[in-house]
Amino acid sequence: MNDTPPVFPSWMRGVLLVSAVYNIAWGLFVYNFTESFVKWITNSVTVDAYQVELHGLGLLILGFIFVLSTLQPIRFWYFIAFGALAKAFGGIWVYFSVMSQTVTSQFILHLIINDYIWAVFLGIIGWKAFKIYRHIE
Repeated sequence: MNDTPPVFPSWMRGVLLVSAVYNIAWGLFVYNFTESFVKWITNSVTVDAYQVELHGLGLLILGFIFVLSTLQPIRFWYFIAFGALAKAFGGIWVYFSVMSQTVTSQFILHLIINDYIWAVFLGIIGWKAFKIYRHIE
């Protein structure tokens, strides 16, 4: 019987690292170019800049969480799970706070690329890290 613990797949670490870089870069863009982001996503400029800056700060925090998770994904599986949930529900927050419950084609694109694709990958990675964590314990 093989008692060696399962190994965390290297491609999952790569996805975590790409996610970290992506979220940090996107967070810096949203925070520093708030008006450009608002014009693109809403087709107007009638949104409170503070709400969009909070969105950018949230993305920056997620990026740094993913950096930490890349270093030790099994130990910090709960950070990965939190990131997946934040990506899944972050789009809903943007819909209510930034979009004022309106939908544009740019918002749908943003929602799919920036939130839901990442949520699926992070959910799979978080589940794998949790399974390995439970095996080690």
